[in-house]
Formats: sequence, C-alpha cells, structure tokens
Amino acid sequence: MKRNPFRFFVEIYQQPTWAIVWINILTAVNLASIAFLDSPEGRLILATYAINTTVMLALYRSAGMGKILGAAHALWVPLLIYLWPRAVSASTGPLRVYLLVFCAIATVSLAFDLSDVVQALRSRNAPRVD
Repeated sequence: MKRNPFRFFVEIYQQPTWAIVWINILTAVNLASIAFLDSPEGRLILATYAINTTVMLALYRSAGMGKILGAAHALWVPLLIYLWPRAVSASTGPLRVYLLVFCAIATVSLAFDLSDVVQALRSRNAPRVD
C-alpha cells in the first residue's frame, strides 16, 4: 500500500515526546548548515539532508512509519568519514563548532538507526506463525 508522503509529517508528531524532540534537534542541526553554505562542508551537509529526506519519504511511502526509516541516514556514514577530520583540524570558530556538533549528533543518531534497521530487517525475515 502506497502512503501519502505528506502524512509522514503528521505521523512524526504522533511519536513519543522524546522522539519529537530528537527529530527536531536533528532537523535544526542539519538546517544550520545553511549558515555555512560558503564552505564545502555546509553545502555537503545540506545536500545530504535533502537526499536523506527524499529517501526517508520514499521509504515511508512504501513501508510506513517504522524502524526501517533509519536506513535513510546511511549517507551519513561517508559524510562523517569526510567531516570528522575536517572538524578536528578546522581552525577555531563557528564552522569548527558546528562540524563537531553535527558529527556528534549524527553519530548518536546512526547508533540508534543501526539498531532500528537491524530490528526492522530481523522482524521482516522472521518466520511467520499462522
């Protein structure tokens, strides 16, 4: 069954309060990249956010609201591999602080996402008892 992708945003705000807060933090940290569009890192974070959102909406449309949506953040793995060295070696200032915050938040999110996606895949592959 195909779901209306606009319903995704309604369902987001039907999640537990802690999840809504976390999603808002992730959104804010990603969109803060707009302040750094003069840097390649800022542009890359914003582009990755746009792709992740598109993938998440496509997953939602086909699978609904569930743990599999964490798979949309898979692009954060190569992004973090690229960003971590730049965050650590960047000169002091707002860009360095932003990159360190982004990397920390994205890493924590990926830990949750990995667990969620593994659970989702295991439940899909579990034998059915009818």
